[in-house]
Amino acid sequence: MHYLRRSVFAILLGALSAVIYAASATVVETATSINLQNDHLEIAFQKPHFVLSRIASGTTAANFVVQPQTPVFRISFWNRETPSEEILEHPIFRTSANDAGAVNGLTAADTSWETKRFANGVELLLHYLGIPVPDGNGATVDVTISIRLEDDANLTDWCLSIENRSNRQLYDVEFPILKGLGSTKPNRAQTDYVIQPVGSGDILRHPRSNQGGIGFYPNCMCMQVVGYCDGQGETLYYGCHDKSFYRKEFRGSHDGHSFGLWVSAAPDQSGMGHWELPYATSIGVISGDWYDVAKTYRANFIAPTFPTLAERVTAEWFLRNNVWVQGGAVHYTNRIITREGDMPQLAADLLRFRNQLGEDFAFHWYVWHKHVTFDQFYPDYLPAQPEFHDTDAQIEAAGVHTMPYINSHFFDTLLPEWNTGDIAKNQVLDIKPGRIDHKLYTMRTMCMGQTAWQDRIVEIERGILHEYPVTALYLDEMGSLPELCYDRTHEHPAHGGSYYAAGQNAILRRIREAPEWGTRKPVIVGKCMHDAHLGLLDGLLNGHMDLDFQRPPFFQAACSGYAQEIGIYLYPEELNRDTFMAKLGFTLVRGRQLGWFNTLYQEGKLDLTKPEHATLMDDLRRMCAVRTAALPFVTSGELLRPPQFDALPKVQVDWRGWIGPGKSKPNMREVPAVFGQTWKTLDNFTPAIGFFFVNHTAQPRQVVFPWDERNWGLKIGTPVTQRTFVDGEWHPAKPFPLPRQIVMEIPPYTPMLVVFQ
Repeated sequence: MHYLRRSVFAILLGALSAVIYAASATVVETATSINLQNDHLEIAFQKPHFVLSRIASGTTAANFVVQPQTPVFRISFWNRETPSEEILEHPIFRTSANDAGAVNGLTAADTSWETKRFANGVELLLHYLGIPVPDGNGATVDVTISIRLEDDANLTDWCLSIENRSNRQLYDVEFPILKGLGSTKPNRAQTDYVIQPVGSGDILRHPRSNQGGIGFYPNCMCMQVVGYCDGQGETLYYGCHDKSFYRKEFRGSHDGHSFGLWVSAAPDQSGMGHWELPYATSIGVISGDWYDVAKTYRANFIAPTFPTLAERVTAEWFLRNNVWVQGGAVHYTNRIITREGDMPQLAADLLRFRNQLGEDFAFHWYVWHKHVTFDQFYPDYLPAQPEFHDTDAQIEAAGVHTMPYINSHFFDTLLPEWNTGDIAKNQVLDIKPGRIDHKLYTMRTMCMGQTAWQDRIVEIERGILHEYPVTALYLDEMGSLPELCYDRTHEHPAHGGSYYAAGQNAILRRIREAPEWGTRKPVIVGKCMHDAHLGLLDGLLNGHMDLDFQRPPFFQAACSGYAQEIGIYLYPEELNRDTFMAKLGFTLVRGRQLGWFNTLYQEGKLDLTKPEHATLMDDLRRMCAVRTAALPFVTSGELLRPPQFDALPKVQVDWRGWIGPGKSKPNMREVPAVFGQTWKTLDNFTPAIGFFFVNHTAQPRQVVFPWDERNWGLKIGTPVTQRTFVDGEWHPAKPFPLPRQIVMEIPPYTPMLVVFQ
């Protein structure tokens, strides 16, 4: 009734003045709670401990807090000089201590609250005063939580600050903690799910009883946002809009009846005295589902933070590139190794592929460097093998764009320099002396916060550009392995902070600005999907990391147009037409550059130029033609909500995931007979909606789907022109009013682009 009265008043006021104003954000105190609210959102805290009791839509009153029980923060302390055994034995990457060394709002001696009005909203300040610090000799801390709500917003910004009067340092800050989550909708146990940014996007079904650990950012978390969706039209949004890319861990828990969600951050300084969490977390209720979470994150964080590919300097060849080949002139015995005389043969293979494909492509080159083996003796790359320069020049001149591999993290302790120079001082130091976490073979992880290591990586890449005619650079592990470093002699504060991503971005920025590019425009590629480097990386290699067609395009919906995704891994056993078309069709509709075909291992080599693969080569050419026709969509456009096909059958395909070279195993999967995806151009003068369709089966297929006005923009009945690109050519345009339902006929083994404008 409260909201109804507001709405009636607003309508009456609008009738008189012809303008309807949104009700102001306000804070209302009741006998039992403090409520922050406007017409779109209500957040309530129970008195006296300010335990979260309500996060509800202002329009439907649907509440996402079903079990009010937990304080919204948890702070752990430690003595850095004598850390507890529990801290010394923490699992890899994990930071938090147990409850014995932690405090929360329930232990505050007193609480108070106040409000502050700003230009277009209100700020609620919750004060937790006099919290005793464990083993702090009677010392206390004060915690203040600030929550800002604008008058016409459905998201709030949460911040936390601490006044630490003890001699113990902050070790871990968990905030905002949202436990007791669930929707209040009917049949909620069947419809609730969590969308999390793992891979392209992962849906955790039945979150109240299905454990979800989620993960680290930046690492396995490709974005800083999670959504609790009721599956019935509304979602609790939880996003850290952190432009410094602070190292953080998203955590999930369940108790059988509700779900818990929070972020753990390791402070970047001692945490003694005054300390503030250096970013705000946005929380609220939005209309929609996983897709709307992605678009909210795009609008509120991605777009204000990064330039698009179209807005920055990137080589034109890369934007137009359709196909990748990976590997090198290498053999796989007990080691991956290159032998003298192999490179000319590699050049012949690549040029034969170039001639049959009929267009330029890109080559991700492994084992090109001084040491003729893979994953050993990094970073001693230069000079390259004697045959590399001339071979590289030959294939570049013929239209094969080369990108040599280097690793951005590792240093091999077998190199003499490890024991004779100062480089070892720049490795990541674990909290427990002598323990090695996440190192590879005889290599150690180097610290991204160290200028000396940044200099080393930049020097290598600039040296490659200076000596060799390559047209792109690759940095493996860029966006991976965000280990905590405890070396107090390093340039960053020991323990946590933002030095990891900041160091990587410093490397990328210096490489982009390197004068050695000369007349070449920069192209830099990193591994996996992540948003921390979107403004500096041109490509994101997902060749063996994002292979699951069942994952929704959560990352792409948020970040399309800001970097080009690359590739999918295929085994030789997958060179049958059904699997080949299915895997490449999946990457095509999501806007990726195709291929990443393997030349690296003899037993895993994919040679599409063989006569028995002529049909697959023709299929690849047709997919390239469709992708070229769709360049305005995939290079400077935006991925929209996928079409919802009616009654589309599924087929069995041997769809193999990444196990490792030479370790392929059959994996029959049920796959939609047609892959489809919606895109729009970002050209405001000639906006268009485009659909990719790939029928990867031997039968003709019909796809039927309703037109989605809300997410695709064009209204039903709008006069449009339909253009279709298939089999290498545009068919004649068809003008007609946009119908409620779209019907498309797709021939067997056919990729297609359909544009409405």
